[in-house]
Amino acid sequence: MNRAKKHRNKDIVRLFGIVLFLSFMTGSMAADIARAETEMEEPAETREKLAEDDKEETVPEEEPLLEEEEKKEEQMPQKYVMPVVRCPDASGERSWYSSAPEITILHYDKNAVTVYTAINAGNEKKEDTLKIETAELEDEKRNEEKEETGITRLPDGEPAAAVLDKEFWKEGKNTLTVRMESPEGEELFRKDITIFLDQSDPAQVSLTYTRPLKEGILYSASGFAIRAEAEDTVSGVERIIYRFDNGIEQVMEGGEGIIQIPAGYAGKVSAYAVDHSGRSGASAESPYIVCEDQAPEIRLDVPDGFDAWYRDKVPVDVYVEDNKSSEGTASGIAMVTCYINKKMILQETYGVTEEVYDKTLQLSVSPDGQEGISEIAVHVKDHAGNSAVKYGHIRFDTKAPSLSMEGVYDTLISSGEIKAVFKAEDSGLASVSLCVAYTDIRGKSSELMNINTDGWTQKENGRTIEKTFEADGKYECRITAADAAGNRTEQTIRFVIDSASPVIRYVDQMEGLTIPYFQWDYGREDMIRDFTDYSYQIRLNGKPYLPGSRVTDEGVFLLAVSAVDAAGNQALAEAVFEIDHTPPRIIWGEEMNQKVYTERVTMSVWVDGEGERLRRAVVNGEPCRLRADSRIFQYDIEEPGGYHVQIFAEDLAGNVAEEEVTFTVKKRQSFVHNFVNPVIEKVKKYTGKHTDSSEGEGGTEKKIRFPACAAAFLLTAASLVPAGYYITKKRRGNRVLEEKDP
Repeated sequence: MNRAKKHRNKDIVRLFGIVLFLSFMTGSMAADIARAETEMEEPAETREKLAEDDKEETVPEEEPLLEEEEKKEEQMPQKYVMPVVRCPDASGERSWYSSAPEITILHYDKNAVTVYTAINAGNEKKEDTLKIETAELEDEKRNEEKEETGITRLPDGEPAAAVLDKEFWKEGKNTLTVRMESPEGEELFRKDITIFLDQSDPAQVSLTYTRPLKEGILYSASGFAIRAEAEDTVSGVERIIYRFDNGIEQVMEGGEGIIQIPAGYAGKVSAYAVDHSGRSGASAESPYIVCEDQAPEIRLDVPDGFDAWYRDKVPVDVYVEDNKSSEGTASGIAMVTCYINKKMILQETYGVTEEVYDKTLQLSVSPDGQEGISEIAVHVKDHAGNSAVKYGHIRFDTKAPSLSMEGVYDTLISSGEIKAVFKAEDSGLASVSLCVAYTDIRGKSSELMNINTDGWTQKENGRTIEKTFEADGKYECRITAADAAGNRTEQTIRFVIDSASPVIRYVDQMEGLTIPYFQWDYGREDMIRDFTDYSYQIRLNGKPYLPGSRVTDEGVFLLAVSAVDAAGNQALAEAVFEIDHTPPRIIWGEEMNQKVYTERVTMSVWVDGEGERLRRAVVNGEPCRLRADSRIFQYDIEEPGGYHVQIFAEDLAGNVAEEEVTFTVKKRQSFVHNFVNPVIEKVKKYTGKHTDSSEGEGGTEKKIRFPACAAAFLLTAASLVPAGYYITKKRRGNRVLEEKDP
């Protein structure tokens, strides 16, 4: 029975060998080797289940091997059993481990050796060679074990094992290389493993705010951003997780980014970092945030309302309130400022801890002799930075009405009808009247009209009336207006309408003008008006002028326009003007540029051309005050230092000139420095020097001596210097001009 059983087992072994040979010839050997490696790496229970599944599944068709790979496949012996490397998977992203793994290397084949080399992040190295030293099991014993357990025992017996414990690996990049070599030194198997290890938590998140803290609270009038940054020196930060007090949690990829705080939010924000190994850092928390975007409310009350007119001071009640937003957020009132006519009269501030959400203030506004409207402005600001402004206008009537006219003016002479608009303006206009007296061309006088208040049209802030005057003659218009306070204003104007001769227009506008160039572009009908046909001439300094021509020559010109109508009525209009496009000439009292003065200097500058004026003077960047028509500018300087002066001038034609000087004022030097030393130098220069030579131990010695006349001159000059200095000081107003040192 045992003999038959042995023969049956031998038949099975032969059959198994044939199958392996056919698989190798048909190209399926690669799939079998891959399956064998998978079975060796998995536990025994898993290998058994995979073996059963393989019986049911269809092996997929493998990709054809390249020519070089086919040759290598044919040459590689199939009798070797590959080693197994047991390494747990990384816990974090990008193959990072949060704790050191324990790695086991199993070597099964007695005909080969497995060599491993491990290098940790500290550059420590561990290497060894694994090989099988146990005796080979008999084939029959292995076959019997297969029949009993269903598992084929590896032909090499118990594996040789090596364990790389957790303590060997260090933070950072660790590497492991496992190779199996044949006795001939041929590499049969190789596996490279990189172990990225991070056992440290990320640093705490740093929060940076774009708003300043106010008493420990972060206020904002709108949504704003908080910058979050975190570091991890080993694996790096994978993400930052931040959470609001309302329970909302969001994720920010990477080690830095922006946290957007929405408008209306009140509370704190916390954030922590997670590195690529999955470790979390300490949580950071922001200060309390109040992000309020609703401005405070303001209400102003006066006794009779803002539509009434007032003569005396008026009490004003100011109510301010900082209401909560729809999200229930309110930062409280920080400051209330009140202005009357743009002048601040009251300001109150409140701290965060005072928690002021509403306030009532009283103001008093008086006319102070001012006519019209006094403006009240209240500015309120809350701690979040929201602002609100409320205006109120109180109307005071303390002056008489004002009168104005359009289309007519006193002494006007017109060749046709006049459409005049008369206006009377006052904050509380009570009555107004227009009385017109007329004298015709024959000298007969009469009252043309007398119109009281009811005939005038009510307009904003007053009344107006429009009248048309057509007949030739003389007119006298008297306008009278009174307000409710009894203030009265009266104005009389006189004008003439004469349609007998042509009317020449626009020429009078040129009278007395100073312009950069002349060009007359008025057309015939626009320039001259008459009921009949007419001829006209334009002359410039007596010579015919063609309309539209540009004249740029400088000088004084006479523009004369004459017209004659069909009835023989003549009209002449003349105007004298000047063409000037030369900038003004700025005149200095003396040349000052790059000069040095002692103690003080009086700077004088002016313009002397007709119509020229000094427009601006700037000393060391500070504008000096000038009159609108200033033609001369004087400036006393006593302070030592460097000075830079800019002068701007302008003429009637708009031509502008600019000049600037730079000079220095310094303190007075000593008497010897200013007077004696220069005298000595003068004496040396003009009298010469004499030298005596004498022989000594050190060689020839030269001595300088001055003639007796030079010494006498020196003493005389020294005695005259004080007197000359006194006279100079009196004449020049203590100003001393010094030459620069050569």
